[in-house]
Amino acid sequence: MKYNETTEVGKFLIHLFGLPLLEPDMVYKCPRHYFVPNAPSDRNVKKYLQYLVKRYCSPTATFPPAMWAEMSSSVGRTTNACEAFHWHFNAQFYSPQPNIFVFLTVLSDVQTDTELLIRTASRQEKIPRKRASQKIDYVEKKISELRKIDVFSTKYAEDDFIVTIIRRT
Repeated sequence: MKYNETTEVGKFLIHLFGLPLLEPDMVYKCPRHYFVPNAPSDRNVKKYLQYLVKRYCSPTATFPPAMWAEMSSSVGRTTNACEAFHWHFNAQFYSPQPNIFVFLTVLSDVQTDTELLIRTASRQEKIPRKRASQKIDYVEKKISELRKIDVFSTKYAEDDFIVTIIRRT
């Protein structure tokens, strides 16, 4: 079955994308106060919510919210830098078992490039681009609004506050 934005399940799943933008204490409460009562009666959704709570949304979870949830406007919340590094590093080799001298040359080049980037980054303060700055300002505004309301009130459920944050960033 397809779960897109137009299906009941798809609309429900969109709410989950806001979890990383909440305080860890709020994440602990979300499944019980918001997700379980509002979940569609789909067997796969119920199984997914059980998995989510067991692995991510409980104090004894494998990956507790304190590890990944933060109410912050930080835009550096991705692993794309790591993936890009590995892609470029692997692209330097033309065989699965390269010659040791080729490997050492590539490793030396990577080290030189990294040292250069570190020195350059520490010299100057980065100024966010206008679009990124607007996103940061918007998220900070929404965070301050969220801190003023009772997150698990009926008003919160009707406003779909988490979805609003995600869609506009």
